[in-house]
Amino acid sequence: MNSPGGLLLPLLLALTLLDGCTVTTEREGDPHYVTQARDAQFEVGKTTTLEVAQAFGPPDEIVPRGEELWFLYRFRDRRTSRLVVSYYLNWFQRHTVHEIDSQLIVAFDGQDRFLYVGMSDIPSEGAFMRHFR
Repeated sequence: MNSPGGLLLPLLLALTLLDGCTVTTEREGDPHYVTQARDAQFEVGKTTTLEVAQAFGPPDEIVPRGEELWFLYRFRDRRTSRLVVSYYLNWFQRHTVHEIDSQLIVAFDGQDRFLYVGMSDIPSEGAFMRHFR
């Protein structure tokens, strides 16, 4: 016959052994511009800043760069999980991180006309840059 008190000891033992388990998610920005940038039909010297803002939304930052004006769009997604099994000392610990950090740069000339688009994707394994017109 199992009594409620008989379950209490294994439950307390499990709680002392499992010191901590956490999962966190952080997200900044909107990733939709990444797919929209690939499909965008911007014309060099013709497409305006207003048309780009209508297509992607307002930029996260506007940066003057010499004769150019850059619209910056950013997206960051970070997910972490951690499991710690301990009793006095840590017996087992596992920590994983998955991170994506993307940035889209849309460049314009002095007359606010489209020049080029640059995109960087920085996953936790490394980084690469795509630049296309």
